[in-house]
Amino acid sequence: MNSGKVLLGVLLGVVTGAALGVLFAPREGKKTRSLLANNAKDMAEDLKNKVKNEAESLRARANEMEGNIRDKAQDLANNIRNKADNAVKNA
Repeated sequence: MNSGKVLLGVLLGVVTGAALGVLFAPREGKKTRSLLANNAKDMAEDLKNKVKNEAESLRARANEMEGNIRDKAQDLANNIRNKADNAVKNA
């Protein structure tokens, strides 16, 4: 089965379930909408915090990698310089 069809089926099921849940909810519409809006705000805030934390983690890893690469490049440059000096001395 095509993954696109599966995803479409799952999405359709979620939307249908949400619609039925709202229709048969024990609360009146205004309270339900308010509850849904508050939950959506909380979820958005949680997602924002997760993305922010992940970005900070990635930034720290990138800085660490940059330092490692810089150190390795400096070591390589020093090795090349030493070999060149040795080659000139032995020439």
